[in-house]
Amino acid sequence: MHGAMINQSTYRNGAFNRHNNRKTAATPRRLAQRGIIDQMKAAFYRQNRLALVTGTVLCGFVPAATYTIKHACHETPMLWLLVAGGLIYSATSMFAFMTAATGCRAKAAGWVILVEGVMTFAPKEYWPLSLAALAILVTANAIAGACKLADDSAARR
Repeated sequence: MHGAMINQSTYRNGAFNRHNNRKTAATPRRLAQRGIIDQMKAAFYRQNRLALVTGTVLCGFVPAATYTIKHACHETPMLWLLVAGGLIYSATSMFAFMTAATGCRAKAAGWVILVEGVMTFAPKEYWPLSLAALAILVTANAIAGACKLADDSAARR
């Protein structure tokens, strides 16, 4: 290997190309099994920039729309259907994201209920907490979406 010191597990997992020791894109199967730190790294890989931008626009929009509709248009009952749709979309993505982070489905469920609930149902006097939850959800949904889009792109190559 031309004198390069590479850990065998790293080599086996496909983090390096056999021929030139350069990092290569992860395979779709591996991205789905990564923890959140590895998902963040994958989202910011140079070859995944388009997936990151697209994931941010498409998936980060959902919690932002949910927050805005709930807090600005709470007088219209029909719009609660949109809020419910946004919560379902975001909660399922965040459950998978946090299960990867904690390794515990119960902790992931608790985190999702807390953060989605704070963003959506916190009273007006707790707006800083609600905005913090919104920022966390926009970021996490964007990263999860970027990894999914990168998975799909890598599977087509």
